[in-house]
Amino acid sequence: MNIVFRVDAYPETGLGHFVRSLDIAINLKKTVRCNVFFTGKYSENAMASLRQSQLPFLNHEISEEEKIIIENAIQSWNPSLVFMDTLFPYSSSFIKELKKKTSVVLFHNLCEGRFDADAFILPSAHHSPEIINDIRWKENSVEFYHGFEYILLNERLKLIKPRRKKTRETPVVSITTGGSDPRGILLKVLEWINYPEFENISFKAMPGEAFIKRKELEVLTSNLGENITIEKFNYETLAESDLVISTFGVTSYELIYLGVPVISISHAEMNANGSKILTEKISGFIDLGLIDHLTETRFRESLNQVLSNKKLSEEFRNITAGLIDGKGTSRIINIISGIIEKN
Repeated sequence: MNIVFRVDAYPETGLGHFVRSLDIAINLKKTVRCNVFFTGKYSENAMASLRQSQLPFLNHEISEEEKIIIENAIQSWNPSLVFMDTLFPYSSSFIKELKKKTSVVLFHNLCEGRFDADAFILPSAHHSPEIINDIRWKENSVEFYHGFEYILLNERLKLIKPRRKKTRETPVVSITTGGSDPRGILLKVLEWINYPEFENISFKAMPGEAFIKRKELEVLTSNLGENITIEKFNYETLAESDLVISTFGVTSYELIYLGVPVISISHAEMNANGSKILTEKISGFIDLGLIDHLTETRFRESLNQVLSNKKLSEEFRNITAGLIDGKGTSRIINIISGIIEKN
C-alpha cells in the first residue's frame, strides 16, 4: 500500500505545512503497514529532512504545474491515497478526476474542490461558522473533521510539560515569526522594542531556520539594546516565556498548548481573519491584525498594556488547559487508515 504526501517546502511557502506533514508521515510509517512518498517543491533543508527520515520523494521546479506534479507521483507510485497539504486552489473537477485514480484527503485547504474529497481535515479552531456549517459537507458526503482535536503538535513540543511560572522582576518575552518570515515581521518588531521604556524586559528573538532576511538582521543586531538577544529557535524558550510575540499560524496553537499568552501579528489577510476569531474565543490571545495596518505606536501601547497585567499568565493557563491534548496526529492517521480500508 502506497501513500503520497503532496506538500511544498521552500522559502516562499514557509515550513509549517511541510513539518506537520512530515510528522504525520513518520508516525504513519510506524503504525500502519504502508510505503510513504513525498512530492513537491523542496529546499535543500527539506530534502535533507526527507532523506534523514528515509522517505522517498520527487522534487519539482518552482514553476512546475500542479497537474504534472500529481500525475508524476501517481505514475511513479500508484498510491492508494494522496494526502494534500498545500494551498493550491484545486477545482472541483480536478479533485473529481483525481479520485478516479486514488483516494484524496485534503488538509487545511479551503479550495473549491474541498467538497469533493474523500475527507477534509481542518486542523484549527479559528474558522467562521459559515465554513464549519456549510451544507455541502453533508450533501457531498465528505468526511469533515475540524477543531482543537485535530491540531498537530511537534514531537519535540510534546516532551515539554506546560509548567506554572513564578512571577519575575524581569519578564521574558520571546519573538518568533515563522520559518522564513518573507515579510520581515521580526525586523519590524525588533525596531519597535528597541527603546529605553522596554529595557527592563528580556526579549529573546528566534528567527526560523529558513529566515530569508539574515543580512538585514545582522545589520540590525549591532544596534540592539543589551536586553534583546538573538537565539536559535527552541520550544523550551517558548515554554519558559511570560509572553510570546508571534505571527499567526501553527505556533499560535503550540503556545495555547503551552499555556503562554500571545500577541499575534499576521502576514496575510487570511491569517488576520483567523487570528481575530481565535482572540474572540480565548482571552489572553491578543490579536493585532495584519502587519500592513499595524503601526509602531499601536504595537508599543498594546505591549505595555499586556505586560502590565500581572495575572495574565495564570489566567491564560486556566483558560487553555486541556484545549489541545496532543493526540491530533493519531486521529489523522486513523482517518487515513479508515479511508484506505473502506475504499
